[in-house]
Amino acid sequence: MLNIGDNCTDTVECELYYEPAWSFVLKASLSCAEVAAKKPCFGTFACVCDNDYKSISANMPEPPAEKKAELDKLEADAVSADEDDDEDGI
Repeated sequence: MLNIGDNCTDTVECELYYEPAWSFVLKASLSCAEVAAKKPCFGTFACVCDNDYKSISANMPEPPAEKKAELDKLEADAVSADEDDDEDGI
């Protein structure tokens, strides 16, 4: 997904990592309009949202096993959704 506002239906919930550590996380729940206006991922080392958006800086360490599994699933879901869109001609 290229933009945090993509695939937003009502709200987007994001995990925001303002420190280069997976143990320090802030969570935000924003409406689609707020996402566009506030740009919650700005200034983060990593940003992982429930609408398949993720942005991870090269400065972030390797995630712990549980977080890595979650990120891998997010990636697989995003690829699957893209393939479904291609089949639909979108």
